Amino acid sequence: MSLRKKADALKENITIDKSLPNPRIAFGYNDSDGFNNFMIGNHEYQGSKVRFTFTQLIPFPTKLFLKSKIAKIYYGYSKEITKSEAVSTVANVKNYYYRLAQLENDISIIKSDSSLLKLLEKNTDDSYAIGEAKETDVIRIELKMIALKNQLISLKKDRLKILYDLSRLSGIKLNKLKGTAVLPHIAKLKAKKFRNIIKTAFKNNPLLKAANFLYKRSKYEKKLADQGLYPNIIFHVKYGYRYDIQPALGGSIGLEIPLYFNQRQFPEMDKAKKNMISSMFARNWEYSGVARDIMAYAVKIKKYYKLYETEKKIYLPESSLLLKLYISRYIFGKTSAFELLNSFKKMVKAELLSNSYEVNFLINRSDLLASLGKISPINTNNY
Repeated sequence: MSLRKKADALKENITIDKSLPNPRIAFGYNDSDGFNNFMIGNHEYQGSKVRFTFTQLIPFPTKLFLKSKIAKIYYGYSKEITKSEAVSTVANVKNYYYRLAQLENDISIIKSDSSLLKLLEKNTDDSYAIGEAKETDVIRIELKMIALKNQLISLKKDRLKILYDLSRLSGIKLNKLKGTAVLPHIAKLKAKKFRNIIKTAFKNNPLLKAANFLYKRSKYEKKLADQGLYPNIIFHVKYGYRYDIQPALGGSIGLEIPLYFNQRQFPEMDKAKKNMISSMFARNWEYSGVARDIMAYAVKIKKYYKLYETEKKIYLPESSLLLKLYISRYIFGKTSAFELLNSFKKMVKAELLSNSYEVNFLINRSDLLASLGKISPINTNNY
């Protein structure tokens, strides 16, 4: 909202900068016979004792055009900065939401696994009571239960922190943020030439467009500085007294000419030239940064999708099947609690990793979307 209001205020400069400077209007009163003044010649002063003057400074014609153009470009720059912040805010909210969904899924996984471990704990306690299980089996399962409880406490704290951040970003009160976060369906992104993605970003990325505006502004400022050598026009009109003569109307047109070039005009021209070169380097730096970021996002999107698919389709079913096998063997006393817990850890790790890879895929996709200057959901048919 701050940036939007600032942009609205800068828009007014377009009109302000193309307008003429305020004219100077003066009123004078003269009494040559009064105030203990001597008489002029042998006659009393018979002219008007009142004088009015009007003076208007008219800058060199193109100066007003350039100032207005600079104001217009700076307004465009401010709009792009506002859009950049809007895109960034949306991406942040989406990423926080994805993290919230990840934490809630992790909490659900830990709770589910804790329930399973409780059943194993009860079975182990019963077996130990009749001498069919070792004391170390009971201790190992209890330690794992404690570890899961601590992990659950940590996840709940992180979830509350994410909810606070979402409340702060959205303006929605914390107690109003209810329900469960749900991750959107993810699909493999169709390959599109990297060059085309870069072109889209170069065309739509608000920070790049803002950098272009600054470069254009610096070029016009250089032209305006060069015109500091040109004269301005002064238009002067007066009406009023002349000694022994009736009031008369007079006028004049003059030039305001810069004389001290080395003290003002030349340094301003040098400053404008250096600013233009600086904005050119800044723009090139911004372009290379966006290209680098998009390349990184594209690599990460591809990486996390592969990891997610591998974890979801291979490691998770495999670890789940292995755990079921070890549970059966443990119940019949054909394996130890140590081996059972190892298989249990593998399944929990596979579940958490699958969830993590999915969220990282979504976050990098969201960041890529922001780099392309878009807010709406990404079109998975194109990227």
